[in-house]
Amino acid sequence: MKNIKPKDRVNRIIDHKEADRVPLDIWAEEEVKEKLIKYFGFSEWEQVLRLFNIDIRWPIPWLDYLPVKYSIDKKFYIDSWGFERWVGNEVVRNHPLANIESIDDVDKFNFPDPNKFNYDNYAKECEKYSDYFVCGGSWSCFFNTANHLVGMENLLVKMIDIPEVILYLFEKITDFYLEVSKKMFEKANKWIDIFFMGDDFGTQQSLLISKPMFQYFMKPNLERLFKQAKNYGKKVMLHSDGNIYDIIPDLIEIGLDVLNPIQPRIEDMDIFKLKKEFGKKISFHGGIDSQNILPLGSENDVKNEVIKKIAGVAPGGGFILSSSHNIQNDVPIENIITMYNTAYNYGFYGYLGKLRK
Repeated sequence: MKNIKPKDRVNRIIDHKEADRVPLDIWAEEEVKEKLIKYFGFSEWEQVLRLFNIDIRWPIPWLDYLPVKYSIDKKFYIDSWGFERWVGNEVVRNHPLANIESIDDVDKFNFPDPNKFNYDNYAKECEKYSDYFVCGGSWSCFFNTANHLVGMENLLVKMIDIPEVILYLFEKITDFYLEVSKKMFEKANKWIDIFFMGDDFGTQQSLLISKPMFQYFMKPNLERLFKQAKNYGKKVMLHSDGNIYDIIPDLIEIGLDVLNPIQPRIEDMDIFKLKKEFGKKISFHGGIDSQNILPLGSENDVKNEVIKKIAGVAPGGGFILSSSHNIQNDVPIENIITMYNTAYNYGFYGYLGKLRK
């Protein structure tokens, strides 16, 4: 299988077919990207992606979180939701709906206007990557957006005290994301390969909320988002941190195709276990330990981690190799290079886990 395009390589793998090699992706903080660009003497991030044989591209997903205006001192900016975010770490410092008590309070809130974003620029960005596997659509993080609007602890309390109001809030937020994704698909449908959305439903130990609460608040809105993507002919990838083992069957039921990021230091999220139990129904993206091995391990530790995951998870397709979350600034550059060199050199089908001659 020669001269296969990255787009076709990833599509084959997600369809549970083997390709020429295991597809690669990279998630990294901006400081890490800048360090890698400087280390190699490059001028842009795209050069790093090509050096590392990265198959996936992520055009401008956060249209609604882009700065609308900055404070006079430039220390924070305001985005389309009215969130005040600290420059540098994006942390939200205000909660516009902290005092929400009724559906009327939700209706009075000034939600962002999906018509105000530049979808033409988004389409041009997608078109640049026509040979690559493009993750598109709005990130649609309705739970995290509600956390920012209400405040995390406050929201969890109100999910119990006024569930019908919070469900309505989730639905209104999801309405917005559906419209943004619709416009993205309409402008760039032929270049987008998969609908990617991200939210956080788990902690290191368990689900963040109970499974019945997930099924009441989250599942109906996820189903709406997944259904729209399927109507545009897209597969679906979901990003959720933490231990979400208990809801994987629910996600499969409503149409999940790829689960990300698979944190290996959570017992229930062991990727070998997940592959055995769910590997015929969904594919997996991530899996390389970004909490311990990448920041603290030796280059040999990183190499062994990569080979182990390739040999154990890649057979039969269904595995895209990447870190188990964004690579942080404490990860040595040498470990990052080792990760991608090893993944490429040992990831060819027919030689999985073995160095080709």
